[in-house]
This record gives sequence, structure tokens and C-alpha cells, in this order.
Amino acid sequence: MRSTILSTLLVLTLLACSKEENHSEQQKIECNQLVLNQGTAYPSEKVFIEGIDEKQEDNLIVEFWYNDTFTEVSTSVGLDESGKSFIIAPVHPQHPIEGGELQVIVKNLSDELICNTKSITILELPEADGYTDKVTLGLKQLLKQRTDYLNIDEALLSGDLANIEPTDVPFAMLYNLLHNEDAEFALIPFLNNDKNWTGESQDKATIIDLTNRLLKKYEVLGHVNLTMSNFTGKQGNNTKDEKNSEKKNSERCKGVDAEDLASQMKSAANTEYSDPKNPTGEYFKDLSDLATITGLAPGRVGTAGDILSTIVFAIQKIEEAYSKTRLSHFTRFEVNITKTKFLEEVACPIPMDKAHVYAASNDWFMPKTIYESALQLASILSTRKIKQKEEGTPWKEYLEKHLNEYIEEFGFKLSRVFTIKQLKNLADQGFWENDQLKIEAIECGPIDVLNHKYIKANPLNNIFEADYKIDGGIEFYPVNTGKDVLEISLRPEYFSQQTISVTTDIELTPVELKWAKPTTNPHIIKPGDIVSLDAHLKNTINLDLVVNSPEGFLQAGEGVSLDTIQKFTLQTPTDPSKYPFTVTAEFKSTQCFRGTQYANPITAEIIINDSQITVYTDDLFGCFQVGDEKDFNVIVEGEDKEVKWSAQNESGQNFAISQEGIFTAPNEAGKYIIKAELQSNPEIFDTLEIEVVGACSCYWSYSTNEASASYDIAWYTVSDTGMDIRLHNDFDNILDEEIWIYIPNEFLPGEGETKVTSGTQTPQTLKMPIQCFNIKGGFGPTSFNATIKWKNQYLEANITGVFLSETDEGEEYDLPFTLIFGANEGILNCDGN
Repeated sequence: MRSTILSTLLVLTLLACSKEENHSEQQKIECNQLVLNQGTAYPSEKVFIEGIDEKQEDNLIVEFWYNDTFTEVSTSVGLDESGKSFIIAPVHPQHPIEGGELQVIVKNLSDELICNTKSITILELPEADGYTDKVTLGLKQLLKQRTDYLNIDEALLSGDLANIEPTDVPFAMLYNLLHNEDAEFALIPFLNNDKNWTGESQDKATIIDLTNRLLKKYEVLGHVNLTMSNFTGKQGNNTKDEKNSEKKNSERCKGVDAEDLASQMKSAANTEYSDPKNPTGEYFKDLSDLATITGLAPGRVGTAGDILSTIVFAIQKIEEAYSKTRLSHFTRFEVNITKTKFLEEVACPIPMDKAHVYAASNDWFMPKTIYESALQLASILSTRKIKQKEEGTPWKEYLEKHLNEYIEEFGFKLSRVFTIKQLKNLADQGFWENDQLKIEAIECGPIDVLNHKYIKANPLNNIFEADYKIDGGIEFYPVNTGKDVLEISLRPEYFSQQTISVTTDIELTPVELKWAKPTTNPHIIKPGDIVSLDAHLKNTINLDLVVNSPEGFLQAGEGVSLDTIQKFTLQTPTDPSKYPFTVTAEFKSTQCFRGTQYANPITAEIIINDSQITVYTDDLFGCFQVGDEKDFNVIVEGEDKEVKWSAQNESGQNFAISQEGIFTAPNEAGKYIIKAELQSNPEIFDTLEIEVVGACSCYWSYSTNEASASYDIAWYTVSDTGMDIRLHNDFDNILDEEIWIYIPNEFLPGEGETKVTSGTQTPQTLKMPIQCFNIKGGFGPTSFNATIKWKNQYLEANITGVFLSETDEGEEYDLPFTLIFGANEGILNCDGN
């Protein structure tokens, strides 16, 4: 766990600056167990504290006093990776070079707890004369190395910036920060002349001496040199790089190829200078801590901290200017494959002929002040007197209210490193707005990445495979037939763990071969018959078909090479011992996919046999209701007599049947298929379809006050619009019914339901007619009430109503009636038949 010291530095600075001068007037509460683990320390060295109450450790600050006077330097208590509490030893505010004793006061933010004073002696740092000059010279070389590599003219950076490229603007800022004597501030001129950091007179010699020693302590020059060395080792020949020297500032995307893109994305992904989890990031974290704790002191010590902060800023921003303006992420990816739909005979390896990617940079902003973090701002605010916080105002609210005005008043504004003319030109080009430096993102492309060094292919369905060629190309070849999805993506290991992908549908249509004639297989014949054979070949270029028969005489018919239907005739043998035999058709092409190890044989077979099975039952036409048993038999022609029985409904669901052919009707009415097949050859079989009804007890009765009738023959047929019911007194003539009824769908119940309906009818509105033959009835009915039940295809109804009848003299009168019936579908499904 990294130190939390920096997160509260600004708060602590503001708090510290509002304290009363004499700590002896405040109430003390002893912290007897709190101990500094060392009595001496160099500036920026960690000093561990033991005995801190866990409840207080996140709420403690440390003030440094000298001769009972607050030095205006304070810090928070941090925690290292192992959870130990520590503070950063400061530069001695009064004796920055030689050091000396400081008093240490530990308290909480609300001043409720003030521990007894501890002491620590700040040790003198070793001399390092001229070290700051060496570091600034190293910064000059570091900046030049980057600008040379990017082919940026230094004369352009030192000019009025009227025609500067967007990616060069950050380097112009850094060049000015180091060199520009015409601007309000530049680091190298400040170090080389008598100009002070502020308008006040300060002991500049002491400031430079302290800065030398602090920079030397962290070997900043060694880091700068190592940075330049590493950059050269990674990138190559700098300005001698032919590829970069060809680029023109006016064409930001010109010449960007896959190698350039990978290099730029690697730079853009570089968090080496900002991530404290790596050595360089940790180094800068500690260096920033040093700048902060030094900047907390007023006067010349604080100024040394400001110079140190500026150098830290310059190193980081040189790297950031290089990385943050590079292409950093993909935006689009376009690929093209020569062809995506194939027949097997033309599915040779298929090349990818285009792979283009587009990439963009990110918007890049610099804030109004160079000191953009709380720790850097703190080093400036520590030298100022902050007006007293209003009584009763929470610190959080107070800071939010006044922070912006502190930044405006004391922040080292970015505008100080530019001349007025430069700022105007930057603003005219859109790079300077509201005191903020900004570089908008760009998109470059298309960038050719058609090389398997940069891209990879993943067929998702394993129908195709990718072949990575020696020359860098990618081809796809089929290993099966069917549809596949090719996922093409950029290799993340080459582009700083970033990728983008697209998918392309690709299909290999299989060859189809089947026997179009005969339509039965096995095909049963009588020995000596002539059989017509039609082979249907689809999805091919050629008709390379070979047909073989081990028996009989096979002859090609007409249309062999002119149509996908190829015709043959077979003279079957007269010898019964030659049966059964199989006629085989095979597609023989070896073109493209058909000639590879992955192509399966394309064949069609038909069995020619003289054996025959016939399934029958002695009671085929009798009514077969739920729960009844029926015996089925089989006639087998041929020597093999053993058969296997099976039964299914229309949906393919299996039902029990004994191997003696005894079938018990299931509890659900419907059609069932009884099958018998040879034990030795299941391809020889026969089937018989039967129908199971809910009940076989068909009946009807009809009565009026003038006549009545009752019989057991009632059946119906179903149409799209309704149901015809026919009630008979015998089976002599199925068209000679006694009563005919039509019930429309709207009056019919659903399966297993009962429906009650009623109505009145006229000749114009007649929906449910009932017509009587050979029995007294009439027109209508003119009114009716009906209760209708339908279950397992068995229909029952009770209908009462009134007919409009006539006397022998033709006079109309109402004739009430009652009609009751139970009927099955089809005339054969009643017991009375």
C-alpha cells in the first residue's frame, strides 16, 4: 500500500498556514507511547513512528517547529506497504544547508489531540556544486533527442509558433520552459543570471546550493541519462531514421504504417512515469514527495522546492508530450476476403486481400498552472499567508470555496513560459483557450496491417482454418462443409495489449447426391425386373459421377452429362440368391476442396431386394377405441421371416407393442403407425396406419310430439369451416342419412371441453342448419339451445329447439324437438358398422 501522504497535503498546508504562532498556549494531551524510531534524518528520508492509535492514524498531521515557533511546514502521517506509519523528514526551514534540530508536534485535524513534543535532527546533505546545471543540460539533451526523432525543427519551437503542428505544441511549451528568455520565466536563464524566482530579494546562492544537493540525493541526472539511453535502444537511429525523416509536419498521418502504429501505441500506453507500481513511477513519486515537503517551507527553501517541482514537471512532461500525442487506440478495422461463398470444387485456399485499421490519439490538455497536482500547488501556497477561515465553516466547504482563487493568485501559470505573440498564435490555431493548452485528437488511416505479424484469424465454427504464409499473407482453407464466421483481429501483444476485431461470414456449400428415383429404399422388385434409376447431383461444377451395381446389368441413360439428373437403367438378376444388393453412386471430382484429405466421400446408395413385408390386421375396418387391443400380423416374402415390431404416433413418439404384434390403443385418440421390419435388415419394412377414437358407442335419438327415432349409427367429417354430422338407421347407403346437421367452428368446443350455445335463425342468418329426411321435421331450427362436448375425437351433443314445419295443407306451425347424439369421425368408427 502506497503512502497516503500526498492526498491531504493541500489541506494540511492551508491548516498549517492558519495556525497561531505559539504552540505552548494550546492544551496538550500526552501521547506517551508515540516514539520516533530515529533521532536524525536526511531531508526526504522516511522516519517511522511507533505507538500511533489505529483510530487516529488516518487523521493525524505533523508540524515542524523551531525554537518554539511554527515553521509553517507540516505533513500528514503516511503508511508504507507493510502498514507502518511514517513521516517525510523536511529540509530545515531555517538552516537548509547545514540542518539542525526541529521540534515535532503530532496532532489531529481538529486540534483536540496534541502530543508531547518530539525532536529530530535534520542532517546536512552532501555538497553537489553545479549539479542543477548538469541536470538542466540533460533536460535540454532529452528534449532535443525527442524532437530530433520526431523531426521537429528547434528553430520552429523557438519562433512565434504561427504554423506549428498540433503534436509539436507540447514540445514548444517545454522548450520555452527551459530556454525562452523573452517569456516571463524560463528555467535555464533563471539559473544563469541574477533574476529571482519571485519579485522579492532572496539568497539565490543558498537556493541553488540546496537544489544541487536535493537533485544529487535522488541522482536525477543519472535518471535523465538512463532515459535517453533507453529511448535510443528502443527506437533506433533517432534523426537518422529514414522513415521518420520523410515525415512532414503538415501531414501528421503521412507515412504511418503498422510498425509506426505499434511504436506510437507503445509510447501512448507508457505509464512508466505515472504509475507508482513500477520503479520509475515510484522514483518520481518519491521525488515529488521531496519537492512537496521542501516547498512547504517559506522563503528560499520553498523556492528550492519550486525549482525542484519545475524540473520534475519538465522531465514528466517531456515524456508525456511524446506519449500522449501518439496514436493510442483503434477506431475502425476493415478487412476483405477475396470470396466468401464457395462450392466444394472451387474452394481452394482463399487469400485475404485487405486489412486496414484506423487509429486515433486522445485529446491532450494542460491546465492553467504548471503545478497541476495538489502536492505541487502546496509548495506554492506554503509560502503564503492564508486568510483565517470563518468560524464554524467546515474546512471542506472553505477549501472548495477558495481553492480556485488560490490557484489564480499563486499558481505558476502556464502562460508565463510563452510570449504574448506566441500565445496569440497558439490561440489563433485553436491550441490555447481560456488559459489552457489543448491538443485535439486526430484519426489516421487507413493503415495497412495485412501481415500475420500484426493480425490473426480465428474461424469460430472450425469449418475453415487459417494458413499463415511465409510472405506474411493469410489464406483460409476449408476443412469441412458448412457456414463459418471468421474473426479477424489485431494481435494485442504487438499493439500494447490493444486489439480490434471484425467478423466475416464464410460458407462452403456441400455437394448433394441422392436417388431421385426410385423413391423407396429399399426398392422391392421381382427378380428380372428392369429398374429406372435417377441420380440427382446438386451444388457442383462438374458431373463426375460413377454408378456401380454388383449385380445385374447397369446402363447409362440419356442426359448423363447434360443435366444434374443422371439417368440409368438396371436389368435385375433372375436368381433370387443374388438379393439383396446395393447400387452405389459416387461423386469423383478432385478439384480444390474435393481433392483434400478433409473431403468426405459423396455417395448415394439404394438397396434392391426381392424380399417384401406386408403388415395387416383382420379387423382393419372395425372401430378401435381408447384401451382396446388389436392384433397385427405380417406376411414376409423371402427366406428371412424374423421381424421387429414398433409403433409411433404422428409426432414420432414411440408406444408399446408386443413382439407378437399386439397393440393396446393409448389413452389419446389419433392416428398411429404400426411398423414391422426384418431383424436382419431394418431397411426392409412395412407400415400400417390405424386410428384410435375416444369411444365406439355411436348413437342418436330424435323426438317431437309427432314422431321419434333412435339408432346407433352417427358419424362426422371435419372441414376448415366446421363439422358435418350424419345420423343413419342402417349402413346400406351412407348417403341415405335420416338427419344431417352442420355445426360451424364458432359453436364447436376445444378438445376436452364442453360448450353451451343458443340462438335464433332466419333463412338469411342460418348458421347451424338441421335437416330431416324420412322423418318429420321442418326448416331451421328457428331457435335452439345446444350443449356440445368433444373429447378424443368423440362428439356428443344435446340440442333442443323449434322447427318451422308445415301441415299437409301447407300451413306453417312451430314444431319443438329434442336431438341427442354421440358420433365418431368417419363412418367406420362405430360398433354398429
